[in-house]
Amino acid sequence: QPDTEPLSVKVGDVLEGKYGYSYFEVEVIDAPEGGDVKVKWAFDGSESELPVSDLQKKAGAESPEIKAGDKVEAKYGDKWYEAEVISNDGKIKVKWGFDGSEADLEATDVQRKADAEASGEAEAEAFTEVVVADLKEGDKVQAKYGDSFHDAEVVQAAEDGKVKIKWGFDSSEAEVTGEELRAKVEPPPPPPSKL
Repeated sequence: QPDTEPLSVKVGDVLEGKYGYSYFEVEVIDAPEGGDVKVKWAFDGSESELPVSDLQKKAGAESPEIKAGDKVEAKYGDKWYEAEVISNDGKIKVKWGFDGSEADLEATDVQRKADAEASGEAEAEAFTEVVVADLKEGDKVQAKYGDSFHDAEVVQAAEDGKVKIKWGFDSSEAEVTGEELRAKVEPPPPPPSKL
């Protein structure tokens, strides 16, 4: 019996469970004292019971727990979108970046933004709010179409809070509100190549 500390398992934990000769992601549904642990397999949603000896922490699971206020990517349908965590009590409640609505999600459907920790400050600056009153004809912006933002150009400055824009993808025109606009972020220039 190796003298490693036994894994402490609680409901809602996302671990790796042994299936055949490999380990796969599971979520703990029930963890009775001294009994087998009931888990749900992430890959197909089926449930089974495993002894604690067949469970292990996920590789890289040492990352800090997702908490309220964290900027994350959350799964909606089969795509990942930016969201902000409102609460995390087993299920993670998020507010979607694209429309401000809220949703309760499983932990498996929420992930930290790729190196969001490292570029947290830069990320906050990346999409600057547009001041509608400052927009003028010819300004390059990004405007919301459906669930995502696309490049556009201001055709006519705001009259009644709406701005007339021309879409970059098909040159058609549309009127959008300030909430549906953000400043276009120019990508940083590539580093000079060393000769």
